[in-house]
Amino acid sequence: MRGWMHEYHLAEDILRTIDEAASKAGAESVRKVRLTVGKLRNVPPETLSFILAEKSKEGRADGAEFEIVEEDILFKCPVCGKREAVDEYIAGYAPACCNRPMKAVEGDAVTVEILDPAP
Repeated sequence: MRGWMHEYHLAEDILRTIDEAASKAGAESVRKVRLTVGKLRNVPPETLSFILAEKSKEGRADGAEFEIVEEDILFKCPVCGKREAVDEYIAGYAPACCNRPMKAVEGDAVTVEILDPAP
C-alpha cells in the first residue's frame, strides 16, 4: 500500500460512514454503494475501488459493489460569476470572459449513498 496513504485514509472514512449509516438504518450489511468523489481529491477511482474491496471485509460493506462517480471541478469567475466545469485542476485558470483567475468552487466533495442495504 506504499504511496496510497491518502486513498487508504479516505477509504477508512468512507467505510466508517457506511457502517454508521447502515447501523442507523437497521441494516446488517450493504450490497451496493454509490460514491461521488471530487476530482480535486486526486484519487484514482480504480485505486479507491481496490482499497475499498480489501478494507470492506472488516465491516457491513463486506462484498458490496462500489460505484464510484467522479465529480468535475467547477470554477467560478470572481468578476462576472460565470461557472465552468473542467476535468482537471489548472492553477490560475482564467477564461476569456474577464481574464481573471477563477476559483474552484466544486470538485472536492466526497458523498456516500447506500443503494442496497440488507436487513
